[in-house]
Amino acid sequence: MIKSDIRKSLTTVDISQYDSVIETFSKRLEARNLAESTAFSYIGCLKIFFAWCVLYLASKAAMALDYEDFRAFIAFLEQDGLMPRTINVYIAALKQFRHFIQKESWSRYEITFKKYDRKLPRVPSTEQAGQLVDACSTNLEFLLIMLLLSTGMRISEVCALTYSDIKRDDRQIYVHPGKGRSDRHVPLDDLVLEALIAYCKETIELCREAGEPIPTKDSPIFRFKDGIRPANTNFLSRVFKSINSRAFNGSHNFTPHSCRHYFALHVYLQKYDLMLVMDLLGHRSLNATEVYLRLASAMSLRKDGYINPLHLCKKPDKDRPLFSRRKSEDDDD
Repeated sequence: MIKSDIRKSLTTVDISQYDSVIETFSKRLEARNLAESTAFSYIGCLKIFFAWCVLYLASKAAMALDYEDFRAFIAFLEQDGLMPRTINVYIAALKQFRHFIQKESWSRYEITFKKYDRKLPRVPSTEQAGQLVDACSTNLEFLLIMLLLSTGMRISEVCALTYSDIKRDDRQIYVHPGKGRSDRHVPLDDLVLEALIAYCKETIELCREAGEPIPTKDSPIFRFKDGIRPANTNFLSRVFKSINSRAFNGSHNFTPHSCRHYFALHVYLQKYDLMLVMDLLGHRSLNATEVYLRLASAMSLRKDGYINPLHLCKKPDKDRPLFSRRKSEDDDD
């Protein structure tokens, strides 16, 4: 989230005077049972806001901060070139701060969320998905890519997988409640199962060699490169980035979420069932799933042998010029 030099400099500011507020804020978010990534983002935004307060508001007390201060901070973010969607995350964090710390209601008339264009997501083609698979050089990389492409799971959900979540007999994977606050099952392909078995055998052997406890059914599947310590989402994201870099040499910048879009789009193209896609992705509303209807429109036309209306028109005579040109005075000279 932090990109510019100005905002990076805020991370070095001493905000220790706000530590108790940040701790209370963190506990309130935890009590709300927010997704871990959401709570982490809100806390990060609040720390940047407090660092800004130290520099520009002379360390103003947390309880004394008001809408005028919030608006000035948002203006600072806009001047620094932050995109509207990211600014909305900061606004959401400030809203939670006003609720939980200042014990005040949030007025949407004082500060509104920024509007932004909803662009279609970038989705790998089938050829590009194959390139990602071919670029894998280890069991870890192969399993990660195969899971992302074949299940539509979020990277955080993949990271949270345990041995007991793999339902071999039913050819399903159980996904714990995450961002969508609902659990679900996703398909377990035979190729993915083979990759899982190969990777798990490798990590179990590494644990034995290191004299570490053998993973149990409740142990996380994915590990750091040493095969011992449970992996986190940052590590798996770096692994994916490395695969993407080898596959495309910088020409395409796909993310783990691009694979989620790939899965959802191709499920819809085969089944034409938006409710099925919504359930498999763990969305709570069809509003979040409708994007695949838009993505599939042009692709489904090509798939079903659609003929463009242009080709149904009467073809022009061969002798007629493609472009007519009005005769000018210069032509008479």
